[in-house]
Amino acid sequence: MNTNSYLQKSCMDWKKTIQDEKIAYWYAVCAAVLQQNLMDFTLALRWLLRMAVRCSCFAHAVIHRRSTQRIRT
Repeated sequence: MNTNSYLQKSCMDWKKTIQDEKIAYWYAVCAAVLQQNLMDFTLALRWLLRMAVRCSCFAHAVIHRRSTQRIRT
């Protein structure tokens, strides 16, 4: 498997994981709001922040990798 198709497959797997986790996150938020459980709500917000950091780190790594590949060719 060449690098490009491997990277595309990794991105697709990663997007599916994020999508599944987003659904779980929104269920947690709705449940917390309905139950007025602020502890669960703050945990859900922390989770969202962690996901945002992970997403930006992943995007940065992909952009960095592409820019270094362009320099080599």
